[in-house]
Amino acid sequence: MAGPCFEGMSSPVALGSRPADAAGDGVSVSRQAPAEGWLRQVRLARGVTQQALADALGCKRQACAQLERSEARGAISLYSLRKAAAAMDCELVYALVPRGAAQAVNATAKEPEAERPWVAGEDLPTNLL
Repeated sequence: MAGPCFEGMSSPVALGSRPADAAGDGVSVSRQAPAEGWLRQVRLARGVTQQALADALGCKRQACAQLERSEARGAISLYSLRKAAAAMDCELVYALVPRGAAQAVNATAKEPEAERPWVAGEDLPTNLL
């Protein structure tokens, strides 16, 4: 990849299927990710054209299209993703979540107890003071 948009960036992972589709590599991509990738989804939601993103990054529109394709298949570097996010006035948030952690938290979370109505003659609940 050539061009100012990619200066100083390491080359992306080899072309191929998304990491979630690769067998036995230990890498997982959320199945909830949009097929076209988060980068494109956020760009469209923010009303930013590929050309406007390219202008902000100092590269050609085709380079932005390549960034979106790389992100969609899970082959974009964090450096590139952070750079694209900043160009769209976004913050990149990167997280590792242990498998099953979300289900464990949801299973142990208690529903808030319903407040019973105040009855005349009782002291007022402190949350009403």
